Amino acid sequence: MRKVENGSLMSFKPSSGSVYPMLKKLVSEGLLIKRNDGKYELTEIGHETNNRIVGSISQNALTEPIDRSAIAIETALNEIDSYLSFLEDIKKEKLIIHEKRLENFMERLQNMKKSI
Repeated sequence: MRKVENGSLMSFKPSSGSVYPMLKKLVSEGLLIKRNDGKYELTEIGHETNNRIVGSISQNALTEPIDRSAIAIETALNEIDSYLSFLEDIKKEKLIIHEKRLENFMERLQNMKKSI
């Protein structure tokens, strides 16, 4: 999907590392069911939740400006969470060769936490 916003070309393509953990979470929360044909469908609770979210977005869109930086931060954190879920499912022996890089990520996150 491509969209021009403020003169910029943006693209968004979710990765399987973010989509499948999210689908699994939505199924475990009872918001989706996985059908026999492999497709997903909203449950009744899923429909109600969706209507509440869409309704609140619609109401806020009329009265409050959209905080795009907050949305971008939330999106980035959701992506990180999804990738962590993916990495947690990988056998440790496959991750050991990436130990230094993982340590670097942890150090960077700790530095970010100290700065807030």
